[in-house]
Amino acid sequence: MARGWSPLRRLSAPVRAAWPAMLAVIVVLGGAACGGGTKARPGTRSAEGAAHLRVVATTVLSARMRDLTVASPALGETVKVRLLLPVHYPARPGGRWPVLYLLHGCCDTYRSWTRSTDVEALTAHSDVLVVMPDGGKAGFYSDWLTGPRWETFHLAELRRILERDYRAGPAMAVAGASMGGLGALAYAARHPGLFRAAASFSGIVDTRLTPQEPTRYVDLVRSQGEDPSRLWGDPRGDFAVWAAHNPYDLGPDCAARRCSWRPAPGSPDR
Repeated sequence: MARGWSPLRRLSAPVRAAWPAMLAVIVVLGGAACGGGTKARPGTRSAEGAAHLRVVATTVLSARMRDLTVASPALGETVKVRLLLPVHYPARPGGRWPVLYLLHGCCDTYRSWTRSTDVEALTAHSDVLVVMPDGGKAGFYSDWLTGPRWETFHLAELRRILERDYRAGPAMAVAGASMGGLGALAYAARHPGLFRAAASFSGIVDTRLTPQEPTRYVDLVRSQGEDPSRLWGDPRGDFAVWAAHNPYDLGPDCAARRCSWRPAPGSPDR
């Protein structure tokens, strides 16, 4: 994979058309002023670094855009999160807001969605809190067997900050590109009822599609200087761990909870 490559730079027309629908889902289901959501669990102590969950710095980039630097016990270090505030955020100090998580792809950062798409313009008239967290170069939106706990950071620690400091409500949707597409589908399937909708754009849907498929992700993690055995373990010996983070394997459980998977047509060349 070329350095700096991102599927976001080549979003198809159907993907762009999906954005209004995604925003409509969380605005309609969540409303502009929601009641308080379920409080996320606070972070726990990490032996490697940050012992207490806190926002170390907030950088104001524009009227709506903020960059947070968060000390995360789950990660043992500081991590960046970019926010786009709801359009009426200043005018409604008592309101709670529906949330849209946008997850970046491999080898990229929290900046990718505002750098490579027009998401800021697309949400310019929306009362939605858009959350674009870092997910590691090859973090795969998982709590590693040994190492960073990205899932805990995103869905427990970061939620706590969003609810406390930015009045996030309980209505949430999640979308991602490439590796982030895997994260969006896996998060929605692994946490029933947490997200009202999930979307995967050019995403990884089956990490075990063929016997050789896991090697791609093992090599990808290794290419970013990480030990792939620390992520989900050995593809054969730790079969259950791989399956527990694989959207395809999680599909039957999702169907049992009356959620549906709907592919959208499109070509990455558009």
